[in-house]
Amino acid sequence: MCEEEITLSLTELEGTSELADRNYNVTEGLYNNPIWNSNNLLIFVLNNFDQNDSSSNTSLGAYCKKERDIAGMHDALVLTFKFFWRFFRGHKTVICLAINCARYDPFTQKIVWQSDEDNEIFDFSVNDLHGKSMRVVDQSLVETKGLYDGSFEFSLADIISNIFISLESSINCRFDFDFVFLQELNPEPNYYEAGHKGADFHFLNLVATQDTVNLQRFDHSIGVESKATCIITPHSEFMPQLLVGFKSFTFVVWIFILISAFAFFLMQYFFQRLQYTVFQKMYTEADASLYESTSSLLTVYAYFICGSPPTLLLGRFITGKILFLIFSCFASIISTLFLSGMTTLLTDRVQYPEINSLEDLAASDLLVQTLDENSAARYLAHFEDIGELTAKLTSSMAWYINSIFESSTDDKRFAGEMDNFSRTGLEGEMVKHVMMNTRTITAADAILVSIPSLWIKHNSIKLKIWLPKGGEMKYDYHLIEECLTRNPHSFSFLKNMFLNDLFEGKVAQFMESGHVKKIVESFYPLGITFDADLVPAEDGEPRPYGMDDLQSAFISLIVGLFLSFLLFVGELLADNLQNWAIFKRFIRLKTFI
Repeated sequence: MCEEEITLSLTELEGTSELADRNYNVTEGLYNNPIWNSNNLLIFVLNNFDQNDSSSNTSLGAYCKKERDIAGMHDALVLTFKFFWRFFRGHKTVICLAINCARYDPFTQKIVWQSDEDNEIFDFSVNDLHGKSMRVVDQSLVETKGLYDGSFEFSLADIISNIFISLESSINCRFDFDFVFLQELNPEPNYYEAGHKGADFHFLNLVATQDTVNLQRFDHSIGVESKATCIITPHSEFMPQLLVGFKSFTFVVWIFILISAFAFFLMQYFFQRLQYTVFQKMYTEADASLYESTSSLLTVYAYFICGSPPTLLLGRFITGKILFLIFSCFASIISTLFLSGMTTLLTDRVQYPEINSLEDLAASDLLVQTLDENSAARYLAHFEDIGELTAKLTSSMAWYINSIFESSTDDKRFAGEMDNFSRTGLEGEMVKHVMMNTRTITAADAILVSIPSLWIKHNSIKLKIWLPKGGEMKYDYHLIEECLTRNPHSFSFLKNMFLNDLFEGKVAQFMESGHVKKIVESFYPLGITFDADLVPAEDGEPRPYGMDDLQSAFISLIVGLFLSFLLFVGELLADNLQNWAIFKRFIRLKTFI
């Protein structure tokens, strides 16, 4: 938390240098270039937000302005200012998030904020690092958007911006993760001219092109590898399981058949002996012998064929009818398992093999999720040995996620950036349906991603996706060993450049300080530790039958037999009581005769 909030007057930021012959409308250029004025203030405007709409919910500046009292943002600013102090010692540094600017006092270690009343974009005269005068104007007054490209410090400003964003991400002021990202590929490298017109310094951006550049025309080149385009797949234990056939009539199958047949004939025997005992009391010897020589199994199927109740088998007791229904239900379950389930009975459950190479992925039936299928297809076309992966590309995950946010209200926006997904106020069955489909896709498909290069050495990558109302989806991914390309930031100078030594020393300072590594490690929230263990994906159908599938049949049979036994005992008692009543009535009648 900021211990004290101090007003920083805009007059302190105003420079006194005279304007040069040419004015630069650099409102947008300011987002990428460090500048300082005659008051020796070095000003950085961080650029990870919507430049044309500083009030948008997607704006880092707007969000952090609302939440700037939280400790995360304050700590991130302190760390960033300390970094600035190391490389630009002697200059008072100002960091601007959109229209909110702050200054840091290294001695008191306090953040000094600009006054909240000054909400307009700055209008002051400044000099660039070469001493060239320029003027920043109000965005509403800009008619022609000519950009001032600055000097070689442009690249340093861009890296420093990423440092701040990285620190914010690590302290949870902002959550930002492009889970499926592949830029549109340009056929030729992009050369961006920097500095004054006619200067011989060029900045080459390889990230946008991902092409190999001929460095023979350059005298000096430094590459910092920040990202790599790779494919991640769910771990095998979290993927749907396969069914693989095995030999018929193995030991397990024989045990299954013998137990079922034993239970079947055992129930037949008890049922037949019980009814025969009853028949001896109610029917003649001829009828009883006829029943004894008749198979009860034949009688059951005769009942199904003819449709008439087997009077001889059931007799006049209700118990017999109940036993017959129980037996029929049990026989139906067993026969259904053996008739319709024999195919899956002769299969075994196995998991997907772990996909460790692009060849394994090409041979599998997994799809590869990406945001843009056409761009990804052109990208994969450069690789002759894995061209078949083009047919596996799909953007269904991106479609499902983006389809949630179709409302025009300000607080509901598209979630392609997955930026604090939980802050949206969406509800309803549509969200549940879309997130269910997204979970299914994420748990079973590979994803084409751009990940930090330092994470290539890790075998396991964990991904967290926000859900509405503060929920989360957590997935554990396996990184394929060979990544497709490495995407470096390369800073190249033409031959005989006077800036070679200066720039090499500056980049060496960055690398020695370890800030390039910190950017890569903290910018993407991959590999964070979750509170709960990941839950494997649900098993898909069909699956092989096991002994557990017979539990319902045996339970219904046992319960039915127990109820039938109670009814049978009750019927015998009632019958005996009825016979005793008739006998007593007959004795009483005999006394009157």
